[in-house]
Amino acid sequence: MGRCGATTSFPGRYGRIAGSANTGYAVVYDKGNSESQDIRVKFLGPDLKDVWETRVLTAAPSFIDFGITPASAGGWLVSGARDGRCYLASIGPTGATTGVFQAEPVPTSLVLGACHVRRDNTDVVLGSSTVDATDKAHVSELVRVLRLRL
Repeated sequence: MGRCGATTSFPGRYGRIAGSANTGYAVVYDKGNSESQDIRVKFLGPDLKDVWETRVLTAAPSFIDFGITPASAGGWLVSGARDGRCYLASIGPTGATTGVFQAEPVPTSLVLGACHVRRDNTDVVLGSSTVDATDKAHVSELVRVLRLRL
């Protein structure tokens, strides 16, 4: 099948990766521990050497993982959840945060899984696993989809 070439590792959990062998790779991961989340993006060159690292957010303890996808103008879109709502951050090609979106709260809903992101021309679509509880007798699991115009 193939053989292992370059390799690297660093402390963290829930690593997700995007990029290419030509330009390098962006890894979103949680550097936190069971006491908190410390979501970061680390950019690795084609040789898997560290180029830069930036903090995306810190949050209360959670097991929600974050996703990453290339942005149309360069850089990266990082998606996940914060305070039970979908969260999206735009990270520029050198690691600077260029924008943040957090979905409006829905009083009876809570995002339980990661908000996964897909980019389509000028739109970004987020999909999340959500629990909706209108009352104790009516609890349902939902997949919620949001479309954002950039």
